[in-house]
Amino acid sequence: FVNLCYFSCYKKFHSIKMLYNYLNVKIKYQMKNYTILIKSLLSIVLCWGLASAISAQCIKGNCFKGHGTYEWENGDFYEGMWKAGKPDGNGTFYFENGDNYVGRFAEGLKNGQGKYTWSNGSSYEGEYLNGNRHGKGFATYSNGSTYEGEYLNGNKHGKGIFTYSNGSSYEGEYLNGNRHGK
Repeated sequence: FVNLCYFSCYKKFHSIKMLYNYLNVKIKYQMKNYTILIKSLLSIVLCWGLASAISAQCIKGNCFKGHGTYEWENGDFYEGMWKAGKPDGNGTFYFENGDNYVGRFAEGLKNGQGKYTWSNGSSYEGEYLNGNRHGKGFATYSNGSTYEGEYLNGNKHGKGIFTYSNGSSYEGEYLNGNRHGK
């Protein structure tokens, strides 16, 4: 088991191997009767730590071409269609912070129709281009306000209607995310 752990992780985790050897020698010197037990426990702990450090992986299906589920080290995961090792087609991306996106991807980016929902309850449903809100869309904010209109490169841009939570509204032009006009 120890040799397998070393072999699979040697190049990337050479310093951990040196730490293991140092601790192993110290343990053998100080506790001759418990060497095997301590060595086994230390091996399990080190290999578990190494496995956690390299845990980003395809956990189901085909994450190169086809349908698969991939989990990143930070807890994010994607389930859906893949092409050339990137999300491409319909899928769902779940973020560790509770946000999620359901919709179309192209070359790893949100592209086409989709819905992004934030963990605070806000959401955007509409068109995406190269990962940004782009085209027509509808946003609902956690405070009850809404926006329906056009987006450009992630910002409100063009014609739109913003309705505040108190019922008042602004209908008109937006430029780079800001009201522009009357």
